[in-house]
Amino acid sequence: MGAQQMHAAVLHAIGETPRYEPFPVPVAGDGEAVVTVTAAALKPSDRLRANGAHYAPAAVPQVVGLDGVGRLADGSRVAFFIPQQPYGGMAEQALVRAGVWLPVPDGADDVTAAAFLNPGVVLVGMSAGEVAGLPAMALRAAPVQIFGSGIGGRAGLAESAAAFESLLEMAAAGEITLDVDPVPLSGVEKAWAHPDGGRRVVFVP
Repeated sequence: MGAQQMHAAVLHAIGETPRYEPFPVPVAGDGEAVVTVTAAALKPSDRLRANGAHYAPAAVPQVVGLDGVGRLADGSRVAFFIPQQPYGGMAEQALVRAGVWLPVPDGADDVTAAAFLNPGVVLVGMSAGEVAGLPAMALRAAPVQIFGSGIGGRAGLAESAAAFESLLEMAAAGEITLDVDPVPLSGVEKAWAHPDGGRRVVFVP
């Protein structure tokens, strides 16, 4: 009897478009957990990685997607990031390091949480430019500290979780907005190949 399968966006070669197809389901080992994915956003970093320009995959085939939102075995909703290779966020299930996730607060839907996860948790995206300018008065008027939550960043999970919760509360209140386009995961090939028009595509398995 063969291994159990799930549907996922699978990259077969650097520079190619991921394909929606069966892929073996992840099995958690020591210090790992399986997340049932409910939403995963398509980001510039996902395309760059698939093209070999940003933390290129060590091997293929591999499921694409650097993060996502889903549920743990106990039903808890979490936003996860940097799944364990060869698993990525754009799949029905993802494999993550135990505890390497942020709680998704009540009142925030999964698609919105996935859309805001990457651009909103202390990440300065380079698609807006390689330099982030700050007014001098902003630095003089308040005790400003800048923390990074990416690889090598100083912000811990607790700080990131608090920032993420605050961000989603502002989104729920309409204080910040992001154009979101939910797309079935089965449409990954078409969505990947076409510009998003400024909207954040979020795949729903």
